[in-house]
Amino acid sequence: MDATWLLSVAVFWLLTVPLITLLHELGHAVGGLITTRGWVQASIGKSQHPFTLRLGRLYVDLRAFTGFVGFCRWEHPPATWRGELPFYALGPATSLLCAGACLALGQTGTWLDPFLRSAATGAITQFVVTIVPIRYPSWLGAYAGYRSDGATIIALLRTRKSVTR
Repeated sequence: MDATWLLSVAVFWLLTVPLITLLHELGHAVGGLITTRGWVQASIGKSQHPFTLRLGRLYVDLRAFTGFVGFCRWEHPPATWRGELPFYALGPATSLLCAGACLALGQTGTWLDPFLRSAATGAITQFVVTIVPIRYPSWLGAYAGYRSDGATIIALLRTRKSVTR
C-alpha cells in the first residue's frame, strides 16, 4: 500500500462521505424550500449536540463523525403529494450530479484525481442506495424501517396521496 492510497481512504471516510451526505440532504432541503413556507432542516451525523447553521428558513445540523447518516425534515409538509416529489427526488438527483461532477473533475492527472474518484464512487453508492425502492433493513442502523427515497417516490406516484401526512 502506498501513502496516497491510505490518505485517500482516510480523506474519503473523514471528509468526503460526510460532504456527499450533506450535499444529498441539501438536495432534499432545496425541494422542501421550494414547496413549503416553513423551515427545513438538513442534518448529518448521529451525535446529540450538533453545530447548527441557519440560512433563512434552512437549518443545517452538523454532528460528529457522520458516515452516510443524514436526514432532512420540514416544518410543514406541502399540501399535496406533488409538492412532496421534489423533496424526495432532489436528494438522489444531487448525489448523481455530485458523482458526475467528481468524475469530470477527476481527470486532471494531478494528485487530486484519487480523491475525486473516491468521492464519485461514494456519491454513486449513495445514489443507488437511496433510489432503489426498498424499506431499509434493521441492520442499517439509523435508517432501519424507513423507505428509501425511490420507494417513497414510487408510493407518491402510485397512490397520488401524501406520504408525510
